[in-house]
Amino acid sequence: MLDFRIKTFLTVCETMNYTKASQILNITQPAVSQHIQYLEQQYHVVLFKHEGKKLILTNEGKLLRKASLRMNNEEIHLTNLLKESKQKRLYTFGATMTVAGYIIPPYLENLINNDIHSQIKMKVHKATTLMNMLDDGDIDFAIIEGAFRRDQYASIPLCVDEYIPIGSKEIADKYQNNTLKELLDERLIVREIGSGIRETLDKSLQKFGYIVDDFKNITELESLEAIKQLVIDGYGITFCYESSIKKELNSKQLFKIELKRFHNSQEIYFIYPKDTLFEDDFRHIYELLTKSSLG
Repeated sequence: MLDFRIKTFLTVCETMNYTKASQILNITQPAVSQHIQYLEQQYHVVLFKHEGKKLILTNEGKLLRKASLRMNNEEIHLTNLLKESKQKRLYTFGATMTVAGYIIPPYLENLINNDIHSQIKMKVHKATTLMNMLDDGDIDFAIIEGAFRRDQYASIPLCVDEYIPIGSKEIADKYQNNTLKELLDERLIVREIGSGIRETLDKSLQKFGYIVDDFKNITELESLEAIKQLVIDGYGITFCYESSIKKELNSKQLFKIELKRFHNSQEIYFIYPKDTLFEDDFRHIYELLTKSSLG
């Protein structure tokens, strides 16, 4: 069990206010202060300091918060495992929008087939939000594309997807065997900054010495479906994972723009807390996701 004073410390870290922490914990403010003072005496450090009226964490406080969150998450995971030993297994995880919509379904089918009594709860957010949810113990693992903090999370590649430029037939024919530089004349229709697929685009263009702003016209939308429809109607081009447009490619609504010397693939990762006590459990979940049949 996590020490109650650590739980007080984490609540103060969350609120950065002793009064609000006391209200959440249903204890007095002096009790909150006593819990923090105990920890400071225990570890011989100062955990919080004031800058004007603002309460901030010291570097030592940040270290204790990181370690305490990990212990708290391990306790949450252990509690869930113990409950599930006599009940159905609950998988609570996060996925980015593109992964959730186009990549994860066959893996969920594998999970269900190989653990028929499982319950699944998937939360869809941006990669940065999912990492915060992992830190806070709100999800057990995440499946993401794009960048993540490799010093903080363990990861296993789940699959590789081709990241390609697409357009209408007219546009695809126009730029057949041309260069990426020539494609910059087209309107780029793209997801918003902060989305995983936008980060992938930024990195992809950088490999060839370009940035998004090098396109003459840019339209930014938060909906991949809206982006696809505008591209289908010939209003511009976009870049996306090939798996997310299989249906449109097969029906010849969208076409891959075959550029010279442009090849780009992106790994999709299964990530979970680093140095967890439950490494074997997470690897077992990964195996269930990637095992295509029973037995």
